[in-house]
Amino acid sequence: DEEHEEVEEQAELQNLRATGGAGWIPKNVIGNLVHKAIQRWVFPGDARLDILLRTAALDAGLATEVQVQAAVDEAVELLKRVASHPIRNEIEEAAEQYHEVPYSRMVGDHTETGYIDLLYRDKDGWQIVDFKTDAIYSDEHRSQLVTEYAGQMRRYLDAIDALLGESARARICFLDDLGKAGVVQF
Repeated sequence: DEEHEEVEEQAELQNLRATGGAGWIPKNVIGNLVHKAIQRWVFPGDARLDILLRTAALDAGLATEVQVQAAVDEAVELLKRVASHPIRNEIEEAAEQYHEVPYSRMVGDHTETGYIDLLYRDKDGWQIVDFKTDAIYSDEHRSQLVTEYAGQMRRYLDAIDALLGESARARICFLDDLGKAGVVQF
């Protein structure tokens, strides 16, 4: 369950801080670095990127320069893939862009809250893009991940419909889809 995974990740980070082990960086740390850059729409070639990624790596608890540099290098590689994918131009040409959009809505008797990585409006209407850093090694693995994330994407679509009174199109942009960026439509 998610709570158990979070406790394990915190323990792993604690071990990184305590031991300075450089061989492994938790996947959530790389994802966090990438998301911080995408949130600010900063990509390789922008002078602000290195300090943003290094600061995020240190904030995540990476203890040594080797760890920080390894995390930055991996994040930069993933960001290069987004920067060179046609979706970047599509987003940059949009009339409106909103990053890390918080939402809250009632679903039955409980409140559902979350953050949408990117919401933008283009000539075709509202678009949702969720960026994922999962490493995909096969078409079967991609299909499995799409199935796993389908509920999340439906929640985002429902939230936009409820909050804006308009439907949206949703896509996942996998940043490590067989070594490149790949977009899946929902």
